[in-house]
Amino acid sequence: MADKKELEEEVVDADAVDMPDEPGTPPEVTEQITPKIPSELVAVENDHVYNQYDLQVLVQTAGNLVTTKEQQEIVFTKVKEEEVHILPTGAVYLPWTWYADKLSSAFPMSWVMVPQGLPQYIEAQGLVIWGFSLIISGVFCGFTVGQASFSSKNKNMNYADAMEGAKSNALMRLCKGIGMAHELWDKEFGEAWKAKYADYVDNPQTWSRTKKVWIKRKEARQPKVVDAVTAAKSEWVAAAIKKGIMQDKKDAAGVEELKITLLETYTDITPENASKYLKIGLKKIEEYVKPS
Repeated sequence: MADKKELEEEVVDADAVDMPDEPGTPPEVTEQITPKIPSELVAVENDHVYNQYDLQVLVQTAGNLVTTKEQQEIVFTKVKEEEVHILPTGAVYLPWTWYADKLSSAFPMSWVMVPQGLPQYIEAQGLVIWGFSLIISGVFCGFTVGQASFSSKNKNMNYADAMEGAKSNALMRLCKGIGMAHELWDKEFGEAWKAKYADYVDNPQTWSRTKKVWIKRKEARQPKVVDAVTAAKSEWVAAAIKKGIMQDKKDAAGVEELKITLLETYTDITPENASKYLKIGLKKIEEYVKPS
């Protein structure tokens, strides 16, 4: 059972993370924040503060992004349960770095978030909202509005922090739009994850009106460490099953056939060469021809 100090460290401020989408119509803007930006830093000057960038040409490219099989596998990779976090409210989420890392792996130096003008501050609701378009390899891949809470009374967060929070939230929403981490919006996935990895406990922040909060179990925060050799062999087995070399993981005869197919690649793999040997092994499996 976690002590009070651990609980206080675990219970995060919902305003400090990427919030999941909420249904409803956009709130009315009551105040516009327009910090001075040197003209040389603005790509296209426009008196209309809501759209300083002309995306007309890029919008015409929507739906035309050409991707490789490898890029698709990165973008549509299944979420690892140990990577998931939970808000005190019970909503599951992934940090913005997860999405940024996936985009950078699939499209290195080829993706960018283009802001739609400057962020807007909705004083009545304490929100900073900021629109962004996602451009990948010169192709328009979506538009959304990110949000973050902001209060001038909060000494731990300034307006620049809120701007970054809105940008991070927009990244999450843009990635959802292209099919990344869809499990997080699946109610069954969320409930199953909470049953396995989270607890509903008394709120250690006694001053809060919220009496109960969700936290991730301490043991669930420590992902299992799998050595490189074991991980590589697991990928070989999965590929062998897909290729028909093995029927399933318990197919002893299939394992022997896999070893014969890989030869020294299977026997000589080490933690130091695992990355290289993994690729060699996968290529051998892909080129495998079943004996007649």
